[in-house]
Amino acid sequence: MNRMNNDIIIFKNTAYQILGKIMVSFFGLVATAYLARYLGVRVFGQYNLILTYAGLAFVLADFGLGSLLIRHSASHPEDKKYSSFIYSLRIILSLSVCAVLVMLSFIF
Repeated sequence: MNRMNNDIIIFKNTAYQILGKIMVSFFGLVATAYLARYLGVRVFGQYNLILTYAGLAFVLADFGLGSLLIRHSASHPEDKKYSSFIYSLRIILSLSVCAVLVMLSFIF
């Protein structure tokens, strides 16, 4: 009986996740179409460039360290040195990426 309840809970949670993803995708599509028509080709292109630039900066600054920290904290909750090392590394990476992006912004 307990297995059946777990299966139902997993099914419901999966269905909610899928429904949420479909709704977010739909509203994102509608918002993008509205923005493209409202801003025009040139301004929407600049908007898209800025979003791409910011997204790339986030990926480079994070570098997957958040996932690594969560995984390690779940398996070794008592290890505080590792957590502080990851936080320090994220700060250094974030500042480095920000400095590079500021320099690149003058080029672009």
